[in-house]
Amino acid sequence: MASVEAFLRARGDIAENQDDNVLEIYEDEVDAVTLFSALGTQWHWLVNAFTGERHRIALNYGVMHSVAVMIDIRLSPALFADIQLMEGEALKAFAEGAR
Repeated sequence: MASVEAFLRARGDIAENQDDNVLEIYEDEVDAVTLFSALGTQWHWLVNAFTGERHRIALNYGVMHSVAVMIDIRLSPALFADIQLMEGEALKAFAEGAR
């Protein structure tokens, strides 16, 4: 889950020299990471009709509340902001991987 790692590195929660096989998640980040992971199949895609190339463009926010309820996570403005930050980092990682 490179996108979660990028999010935590961006916040300074993971040192640059930390073992890449170990990802520590602080207690106050568990809900955000869990919800983001659960939303992993809920991406909107843009498909180029001429080339067939597909690109993720955004998470489907319309299902976020339902997913959060199903996994017993209470949404808040701070949690939503964390999800958006992870989404942005994930989109960057997906774009880099497509090159």
